[in-house]
Amino acid sequence: MENDVNTAIKVGQQLRAYFEERGMTQQRVAEKLGIKQQNVGAYYLGARPFGKNAAMKWQELSVSALNG
Repeated sequence: MENDVNTAIKVGQQLRAYFEERGMTQQRVAEKLGIKQQNVGAYYLGARPFGKNAAMKWQELSVSALNG
């Protein structure tokens, strides 16, 4: 269980860094994902688990941000 929490925290930190490097605020990420800004913050902190659908949305947004 502790490993799951640590993994979620690390993934959240990586997502935050990735989107911040691309100039995307939590609000902008939330708009693109169709979720509340508070939920983006929860993902960044590792406090919200990634379900399959959420993971797919994050992946699509990451690729989209990478391609400009």
